Amino acid sequence: MPTLHLISTTLNHELYQQLITILSDDDVLLFTNQGVYNLHPQQDLLKKYRCYALISDLQAYGLLTLVEQTSCKMIDYPEFVQLGILYERSISWH
Repeated sequence: MPTLHLISTTLNHELYQQLITILSDDDVLLFTNQGVYNLHPQQDLLKKYRCYALISDLQAYGLLTLVEQTSCKMIDYPEFVQLGILYERSISWH
């Protein structure tokens, strides 16, 4: 079953290792709060998995231009709710 991973913190080495261990090919990543700091163009997760980021958090942390260099899609709160409906299972990383 595909999983929505809600990443709301910067991933240290330990969290990153735990995350990549359980990710499956059809999982999706959603970066929120301080998790948007993980969105740099060299991030391997962004190349392999579908990912989203809350536009309000990107604006708050001044990272809009950085995320534009990635394949990560910017979404708003209604789209966030739709992802929660679409994916019956979710895991929060914080």
